[in-house]
Amino acid sequence: CSLQFYLNYLGKIEGESQEDDMLGADLFGSIIHEVLEELFIPLLGATLTPKLIDELLTKYPPVLEQKFEEKTHIASKDAGRYSIDLEVAGTYVQKYLQSLKSKIGSNTIVQALEKPMSVLFELASGEKVKVSGTTDRVELKGNTYQILDFKTGKIDSANVTVKDWEDLLSNPNLNKAFQLISYAWMFHKSEGVPIEDIYLLMEHGTPKEARIYPDGGHMGRTPGMDSAEIGNMIAAWLKLRLTQ
Repeated sequence: CSLQFYLNYLGKIEGESQEDDMLGADLFGSIIHEVLEELFIPLLGATLTPKLIDELLTKYPPVLEQKFEEKTHIASKDAGRYSIDLEVAGTYVQKYLQSLKSKIGSNTIVQALEKPMSVLFELASGEKVKVSGTTDRVELKGNTYQILDFKTGKIDSANVTVKDWEDLLSNPNLNKAFQLISYAWMFHKSEGVPIEDIYLLMEHGTPKEARIYPDGGHMGRTPGMDSAEIGNMIAAWLKLRLTQ
């Protein structure tokens, strides 16, 4: 989620750049995030079913209008030049819910929404770096936790595909993949969930697996390294960025 993954160390990582739209990229994304959060709040602890998603498809239009008015202080009926943005936002939400309905598996339970997480790293130099993030939704599917992050900006598949762990340190375009891996690691540390039981999804209208599979691991998982190794990799990434 834009600007929710940052370093609390003198400054922070800049949010991803997005193409401008009439509302502005941050405001447009914020409206969609808040609509989805409000729709899913009543489903916390519930098992997702096609019927429940059908109900959300009927509920989202007034919620979207409400969030639009709260954020812009403009009545939706008077949207004027923003009417196209309002329509596009509605299409985002509708397509996402329709895609989710078609992909729902059995026993998928909504565990958390907008879950904040943070971990304090102490680097070899003695410097302390706080890594924080807020994941949009956490689901439990069988014995596997799914960490979902929704992006309203364009997602390039190459930027969420990791074939070699070293690429995360050398390729700045993999910041979204690094973000998801960090979410998984923080969730593991805070909840005590085995790292191999965490699955990563990045969503843009339709859910997309983050293809993280070094060392022959399974698509979408955090394979090939144990939690300590992932923690060391994150620390190496932090050290590299702080010395640049």
